[in-house]
Amino acid sequence: MKKSFMAVAASMASAVLLTAAEPVYYISFDKTLQANYGGTGSASVTTGDSNQEAVGMKGVLSQKSGKVTADKLLVPGLAGNAFASGRDKSGNTHSVFYKPVPAMNGKECTISFWIKPENWFGNDKNQHVFVSASGPGSQRLLIYRIPYQSRLAVYLGPLSNSKAATVIFTRVPSWKPGQWHQITVSWNERAVQLHLDGVSKAMAALKTPLEGDFYTLAIGEHFGGSDPGQTLVDEVRIFDKKLTEAELTGEFQRLAPKLPAAGNGLHR
Repeated sequence: MKKSFMAVAASMASAVLLTAAEPVYYISFDKTLQANYGGTGSASVTTGDSNQEAVGMKGVLSQKSGKVTADKLLVPGLAGNAFASGRDKSGNTHSVFYKPVPAMNGKECTISFWIKPENWFGNDKNQHVFVSASGPGSQRLLIYRIPYQSRLAVYLGPLSNSKAATVIFTRVPSWKPGQWHQITVSWNERAVQLHLDGVSKAMAALKTPLEGDFYTLAIGEHFGGSDPGQTLVDEVRIFDKKLTEAELTGEFQRLAPKLPAAGNGLHR
């Protein structure tokens, strides 16, 4: 029985490796805000390892009500270090912006990242923006926790006409400080899909086609009027295609074994 179990486990591990996909942009936050690779307009040798020297697009730190050096915002994360976005204990807010070259694929893309609420709950009254991106006109991608609602949402489309945008969401009332969660958003010209902790939670057909690619990317962008709290963001990986279910499972399993050591198990 033990040998049989080990054989199955080895087979599953091999399947995950076979279905692994490589991102075009990778930001580990282990040593710097700069992307490990991608977004510079030129090809670079990539190993897929967060220990390689960062050669990708540079991150520009945006701060409100104070100045903190970037190294102070790189704190222990799920894998290496993470970026401490949002409001710190001194009341300062922090986010980081990127301008990828070439721009993020608007026709087909997958964005995968991990978050950990530091001082807020899934059912609080505030808005928490984890990832956002801007394209032509008012085209936006927003991945955020809706204020006054226990819902994690994805907004994809024009801000100037919300009726033309596609919005999907899933409820997260049980989120607590100290828990890590993986969020993955993927889309193509037909549909957008949301995965949470390796499980598909929402999907919808695109209401209107996107106008073009996304030329700016923000981690932890703060919209005024709401306390963003503090959220650790780790392992941001962006692919220029909509990953298959097998590839999405591989993305989650890549770091899922670290969850018990990080203080929480698989909380679906």
